[in-house]
Amino acid sequence: MKKIITIMLALVMTLGLVLSVSACSPSEEGVKVMTVELNPQVEFILDSNDKVVSVNAINDEGNYVIAKAQFVGMSADEALNAFLKISVEDGFLLEGEINAGENNVTISITGEDAQKVYEEVTQKAKEFIESLDMVDVTVEFNFEPITKEDIEALVADCMRELNVEEIKAKTQAELIKLLEASRKQTEDLLSQELKDYYYAERALQIRKAKLDAYIEAIKAQDNIGIVSATLTAAQEQLDNLVTMISSYKEEYKQKFLDTTSEYYQKMQEVVLAKKELLKARLENATTEVITALESAYELAVATINSAKEFAKAQVEVIDTAINEAYAKVTGAIDTIIETLNVVVEDLDKIVSEAIAQTEANFESAFAKENGAYIENNYWNELDPEKA
Repeated sequence: MKKIITIMLALVMTLGLVLSVSACSPSEEGVKVMTVELNPQVEFILDSNDKVVSVNAINDEGNYVIAKAQFVGMSADEALNAFLKISVEDGFLLEGEINAGENNVTISITGEDAQKVYEEVTQKAKEFIESLDMVDVTVEFNFEPITKEDIEALVADCMRELNVEEIKAKTQAELIKLLEASRKQTEDLLSQELKDYYYAERALQIRKAKLDAYIEAIKAQDNIGIVSATLTAAQEQLDNLVTMISSYKEEYKQKFLDTTSEYYQKMQEVVLAKKELLKARLENATTEVITALESAYELAVATINSAKEFAKAQVEVIDTAINEAYAKVTGAIDTIIETLNVVVEDLDKIVSEAIAQTEANFESAFAKENGAYIENNYWNELDPEKA
């Protein structure tokens, strides 16, 4: 196993150098992440001039918010004001008297100047709220810094092809640029389940591309068939892995994305319950009515969470089998390299090229295969003004 680990480390160092050079020029040192959390939760990636270059929903209701405005290109304070305006218009922020803890907006920012940026954007936000005619809304702003560890966790979630060591080796600026690139790929995916599927499948395809590259490189090296039997076994394991990936894709779609799935049906109940609650808030319904609708919404959320856990457990069975198959292929390749007792010439270049090609083609291939799911944004129906 030592040889294959050495090869992988060389590849990681090569890729890391390329990413470091391309991802972090001096002008990009000021890039930062700003998240805004009420009930909708939204993540903004800002450039060195504090302009929004990427926007991403952190939770499902955040998808509803980001679909209602063109945030990219706004300044940080403009983005916050747009978030607040949508929240007021659609009932996420409550008017009139509120209970403790309601209308609390938490703003989290990276960087040494995070506190300064927070103070600037919230001051403008307060002025913006006061300028809204005929709106009686009191907002309490809270600040939380975003640490490098927080950014590492975000990158680990959306770039699952990277391991812990690869992620920790990068600077915060490099990580944010990786996060930005990943978020731009999923900007049209307006449900958390679809984004999660994108991240998972992308990682699977990149892992497969690595194995394909290893096997093809070894075939070229072993032109006299020294390890033909082991190579055949490795190819069979890889074919089995490909079959499992296909099964994973179908299972995930059936459990989370298809309109006939239990999860999807329960999500419609969540959207309807939330819509009724928001309408009641906007119409200044009585406390009794709002309390009843809040209870109905909480019940719908509890039901969908239960359905989600059940579906997730079934999908994870296949995911576990995939990891086992991947380990078997890797083990077979390790045996081959030990037998040949050589490092395949230009292996790091061959593998990195295979990864780059997979990355370049994946976004368009995913969109083509999953177009119906991408267009089906159920959070559009949350609009209280819709019948």
